[in-house]
Amino acid sequence: MQSLKTASDTSNETIGNYKIEEVIGEGTFSKVKLGINRITKEKVAIKILEKSKIIEKDDLERIFREMKIIKQLNHQNIVKVYEIFENNEYYFIIMDYCEGGELFDYIVKKERLKEEETAYFFIK
Repeated sequence: MQSLKTASDTSNETIGNYKIEEVIGEGTFSKVKLGINRITKEKVAIKILEKSKIIEKDDLERIFREMKIIKQLNHQNIVKVYEIFENNEYYFIIMDYCEGGELFDYIVKKERLKEEETAYFFIK
């Protein structure tokens, strides 16, 4: 947990330099909200993990492993993690905002991708 910053401004509307907006996604342990950098006005996605929902030690280890790996990745087709904060109740992961949503959801919606479309996502 040493790589996490403690969130100094944790009101319902802001975290760090980010204004928290509406929910744009939801998962087992988390919600993803749109965030706006208060300085640059850039949009980000803020994944908010509720600590009380992470009961199993294996889940916590998997989440930290995933955060560590994602922070080390640098590729144009992989969401970049900028910062990670925590307070007593939540972990906050600040990352790229992808306006089109998640690739997984796109694939599920289309059911099947043609080879050319699949290549586009890997080659781009």
